[in-house]
Amino acid sequence: MTWTWYQVAGDELIAVAGIWRQTDDWGDSYSMVITADGCGRQMPVILAQKDWEQWTRGKAAAALQLCKARTTPLLIERSTEVALEPSALGGEALASSQTVNVIARLGG
Repeated sequence: MTWTWYQVAGDELIAVAGIWRQTDDWGDSYSMVITADGCGRQMPVILAQKDWEQWTRGKAAAALQLCKARTTPLLIERSTEVALEPSALGGEALASSQTVNVIARLGG
């Protein structure tokens, strides 16, 4: 199991757009919403704090308008492996020392 950590420069807290539904086979099912940037890469939809209410409580058509790639830099940190499962640490995972830091310019 690996993990990916996203950070937007200058923002202490960010929210990634997600969807949820309950299924008979899997129970509660969640997914991160992904969109393409201007270069054809798939990136998560990161919501500006001013848009959180619109995403969680607004109409579907208004929420759909938020599904676009960010144009601000995004820091992406990825692990190559996890030393311990998150459940063993009360929800936190300890990753190996091998991580990749990438600054990606989205949407441009």
